[in-house]
Amino acid sequence: MATRRAVLSPEHVSALNLIEIEFHRNSHVISAWKAYFRNLSTRFEPKDTEKVTRERQALLTKLLSEMAKALRIRIEQLDIFEGGYIPQGAVDIEQQDVEFRNLVMDIFSGKRSIPIEIRSQKED
Repeated sequence: MATRRAVLSPEHVSALNLIEIEFHRNSHVISAWKAYFRNLSTRFEPKDTEKVTRERQALLTKLLSEMAKALRIRIEQLDIFEGGYIPQGAVDIEQQDVEFRNLVMDIFSGKRSIPIEIRSQKED
């Protein structure tokens, strides 16, 4: 729950990997966890990023809801979906990291080149 807005954080990934151990006796949680993992493991085209993001948010919300039920915590799915906090700066840094990595990969794969400008020095 604490990392639901920071899905790329190591803490979030670690928490997801513990679910099958912590909730191994709860078939509803395990089923929701498997559905979420299937989605996370499915490759998608960049043009589908918005759609996939919505699907993943919905699946994570369902998973967290099932976990809350198993722990006898009363919370609405809408509160799970809309709740949590991540600073805008962290969102910006994550987006810049993605853009930078994509740029570097495009350069290495030959899809883009590095623009170079030659300037002459003026003598004083």
